[in-house]
Amino acid sequence: MKKILIIDGHPDMGRLCSALVSQFAMGARESGAEVQIVQVASLQFNPSFIRGFSQSQDLEPDLVAVQAQIIWCEHLVVFYPTWWSGMPGLLKGFWDRIMLPGFAYRYHKNKMLWDKMLNGRSAHIVTTMDAPAWIDHLFLGRIGIKQLRSGILKFCGFNPVTFTTIGSVRRLKEAQIQAWLTKVYVLGQSSAKNV
Repeated sequence: MKKILIIDGHPDMGRLCSALVSQFAMGARESGAEVQIVQVASLQFNPSFIRGFSQSQDLEPDLVAVQAQIIWCEHLVVFYPTWWSGMPGLLKGFWDRIMLPGFAYRYHKNKMLWDKMLNGRSAHIVTTMDAPAWIDHLFLGRIGIKQLRSGILKFCGFNPVTFTTIGSVRRLKEAQIQAWLTKVYVLGQSSAKNV
C-alpha cells in the first residue's frame, strides 16, 4: 500500500479545498493507497515561531503527531488557497513550527551544505486562487508555489515536487468546479499508482 499524507491548509474548513481533498483521498484510496488527512485548521498549536532558532519552542502534541505522519508517508499532498501570492499565514506558521532542524534538515558545521532529512518522499501541491493561473505564472513568477516547493519541501528532501494551480476560482461555474473535482480525483488515483 502506498502511504499518502494530505495536508488541508485552508484556515476555514468546508471550502473548495476541503472538497478537493475529499476527491483526491477517494481516488487514492480506491486505487489501493493508505491515506491520512491533516486539517491544519483543526490543529491546536501556536503558528507564531516566536523567537526563531534563538530559543527552543516546545512542540504541541498535534504537531508532534504530524511530524510522525510526515515520517510515515511516501507522498505528501498539500492543498491551500493562494492569498496575496502565497499561502495563508496559518499554513506558513505550520511549516515554521514543524520543519525544524534535526527533524527536516541538519546543517553541517562551518559549511554551506545541509542534510535533507526527509529524502525518499515525493510531494504534490494543489493551490486555488481568485486570479487566473496565467497571471500568477507570468506576472508573479509563482512565488507562493516556489516558496513551498523549493524553499521548504525540496530543501528538506522531497523530490520530485509537482504542482497543480486552479485559477479564477470565484468565477468558476458549477460545471467547471465539478470538472476540477474529477481531475483531482484522477490525480489521487495516479498518485496512488506512481508513488
